[in-house]
Amino acid sequence: MMLLIITGALSICGGLTFLKYSIVLIATTDVDLHAFSGPSLNLTLWSMVSILLPFVVAGYVLHRKREYVFIKIMVYFFSAAWLLGFIRLVNS
Repeated sequence: MMLLIITGALSICGGLTFLKYSIVLIATTDVDLHAFSGPSLNLTLWSMVSILLPFVVAGYVLHRKREYVFIKIMVYFFSAAWLLGFIRLVNS
């Protein structure tokens, strides 16, 4: 049970961090936004890949061990954190 809670918490943190870099990615690719002085596009994409990579590897390992409950928790919580964070940002 404790491992499920830890998996959920890490997935929520990963989703929110991915949301941060998604917003930065939108700002760096917008050509009309000249006032933004954030990280480069390559750094942003590399950060997004490095956030997703542990989840992909964990999903592969858990799939091999047939631990589908953990995979569902990781996917649902990661996606929900990203989506709800984005909705909250748009509505604020």
